[in-house]
Amino acid sequence: MGFSWARWAAPRAASRHRPSPRLASGGSIRISPPDRALDMTRRRNREEAMQGVVQVYDPATGVGIIVREDNREKVMLRPGSLKGSIFRMLRQGQRVNFDLETDDGVDYAKRLRFGSDGY
Repeated sequence: MGFSWARWAAPRAASRHRPSPRLASGGSIRISPPDRALDMTRRRNREEAMQGVVQVYDPATGVGIIVREDNREKVMLRPGSLKGSIFRMLRQGQRVNFDLETDDGVDYAKRLRFGSDGY
């Protein structure tokens, strides 16, 4: 019995490409409608994404204020609001993108990301 590479070769991975959509009658591509709940969630998250500039931030307490660029309203930073984000601290004048969260009528920033001039 001789040595065979085929016996020791790793099995080929399945193709990661999706199969092409099947053509319905008339040659059009049949695509299922998107999930409405998922679509509404995406739309809501997109609408809540804000951009602003850090007005003040205290790294000792983790409290700060961001001024929204769309209406110049102030948004608070809670202690621990940088957890899970890429930031360890913020500096005055830094542009950030964030999601808006309202609690007891007060707006808070969460999920901070780098901001850009081209929002």
